Amino acid sequence: MTRPCTTASARPTPDRSAATSSGIPTNGVQIYSDDLSGVPTFHVMRADGSIIKLYRQAALTPADGSTVGPVYDPTTAALIENMRSRINDLELRLQNLGLITP
Repeated sequence: MTRPCTTASARPTPDRSAATSSGIPTNGVQIYSDDLSGVPTFHVMRADGSIIKLYRQAALTPADGSTVGPVYDPTTAALIENMRSRINDLELRLQNLGLITP
C-alpha cells in the first residue's frame, strides 16, 4: 500500500512492510505522478527499481507505401510484405491504445 501523492512530483511514501529503507518496493509496485517535459505523467516503480512511464509518444514517420520491387526474389518480397503488414498493424494498435499519436 502507498499513500497518495500530495503534489504532481512527489513520490508516495510506501508502507514500510513492503519496501526497503530506500522506498523501493520489495514485493509490489509504487504508483505515482511525476513531470515529464512539463506534463504530469503516470509512473509505476517495480520491485526491481525499474520505472515504467505511461505517456503518449509522437506519431511515427509516414509509411512507405511503395510496392516491393522486382529486385527481390518472391520469398523475400513476401517476407517484406508480411513485415510491413505486421508493423502497420502494430502501429494501429498503439494508436488505438493512445500510446502514440495518430
